[in-house]
Amino acid sequence: MLTAKTAKSDRRRMVEDFRHGRLMHLLNVAVSTEGFDVPDCAVVVHLRPTKSLSLHRQINGRALRASEGKPYAVIVDMARNTTVHGDLTMQLCLSGIE
Repeated sequence: MLTAKTAKSDRRRMVEDFRHGRLMHLLNVAVSTEGFDVPDCAVVVHLRPTKSLSLHRQINGRALRASEGKPYAVIVDMARNTTVHGDLTMQLCLSGIE
């Protein structure tokens, strides 16, 4: 689990382990929401609400990046962010992203 208190060297090691399949699950608490680029990430679980549409999109983007061999992504919204911000698929279509 990554938190703001996790040492940067430990964060780097954990992300690399996740990236290379040595770590199958990576739980983060407001650490990997922006600038986290591991296209093989296939699941995002929202456990906290956000009023920010851009942050909502950033968080979902962790799993929505295309990657060879990844046929789908799963977004689990326990925080009801979709209720606040609407259906992400529709947002992407309206913005021209498919």
